Amino acid sequence: VGIGGAWLVHWVFPIVPVNTPWAYVFAAELLSAVIGLACGVLPALRAAALDPVVALRAE
Repeated sequence: VGIGGAWLVHWVFPIVPVNTPWAYVFAAELLSAVIGLACGVLPALRAAALDPVVALRAE
C-alpha cells in the first residue's frame, strides 16, 4: 500500500522523488516483526505462569 501510494504521488506530482532505500524497508520490517513477537509472546508467557485453577476461579 505504501509503495503504491508513493508511486501515485509521484505520478500526480512528478517533481516529488520516490526513492526508498532498501535499508529502510528492511529496518521497518524487522521493527514490526520484533514488536509483533513481543506483543504475542509476553502475554503468552504471563498466561503460562498462571495456575489454571486460580485463573478459572477469577473468571
